[in-house]
Amino acid sequence: MQFEDVYHHYFNLTSEKFLILDSQEKVDKLYEEIGNHYGGKRSPPIPQVNSEEKFVLFKPILKNTNDVQILKVELENNDLFIKTKPFYNPENPENNRVAPYILIKVYTSQNIKKVITENFN
Repeated sequence: MQFEDVYHHYFNLTSEKFLILDSQEKVDKLYEEIGNHYGGKRSPPIPQVNSEEKFVLFKPILKNTNDVQILKVELENNDLFIKTKPFYNPENPENNRVAPYILIKVYTSQNIKKVITENFN
């Protein structure tokens, strides 16, 4: 499945394990929260959503690194599987063990009910 890794946010964005953003209203609400964390500084532009794509926000489990790289995204029976690989992100301090909230864009019109992350070393 085609996907785009949009951004890794290193602050709390939701208490949910994942969010499916399939409408402009949901994306606008998330970006309002993101903008609040930047405290008046320039925040990322708000992307537009259409019927052939969705945004997914999730928080991976970190073990021995400070970030993950997304290797592959697959959709099976309305379950979205996100395969990740640990890596050290130079933009984040090496000793930081707080997992980022990762925002990706997936190119599908199918409904997504569940997001499952798999970590590969």
